[in-house]
Amino acid sequence: MHHDTAPGPAPRIDLYAPIHQGLRRFMSDSLRRLGSLDAADAAALHGGLAQLGELLGLLRSHLQQENDFLHPALEARAAGASRALGAEHEQQRAAIEALEDEALLLAGQSGAQREAATQRLHRHLARFIAEDLQHMQIEESQHNPLLWAGYRDEELRALQELMLAAMPAPQRALLQRWMPG
Repeated sequence: MHHDTAPGPAPRIDLYAPIHQGLRRFMSDSLRRLGSLDAADAAALHGGLAQLGELLGLLRSHLQQENDFLHPALEARAAGASRALGAEHEQQRAAIEALEDEALLLAGQSGAQREAATQRLHRHLARFIAEDLQHMQIEESQHNPLLWAGYRDEELRALQELMLAAMPAPQRALLQRWMPG
């Protein structure tokens, strides 16, 4: 028996998922790298902290992009929609700064202090990532439907282009390195 199925509607422009997928890959790799490095190996530590610095800088830029572009778009069509996650962005910004401070302190330590500080930073990064993964899931599952209800794909594509144009080239290249194909 043969069943003809009509194709479903074309997928909508998703302003979150591709970037979030790249960020998830970058966060996972950074967490793995920090958790598996030998803190006594100065070169390995330097490389791990350099990657963490790139990740945290990209995450800060991503927060700013969402605050500058996506939250105003949401608010224009669904007042109050971005309030809760906007508040989380402020908490995330503070957590990013705390991780940066902790990494800076770690870079100046040696011996047993360095080992303990490396483990502590790894745990703090893991907690931050766990919280950010939940945050991204909410954006993808709750904010996307609001954007789709309020905007045509052409409008979303134009917003996406504005966001990409506003991102500094080095950060755009870094993000693209971690994004899928």
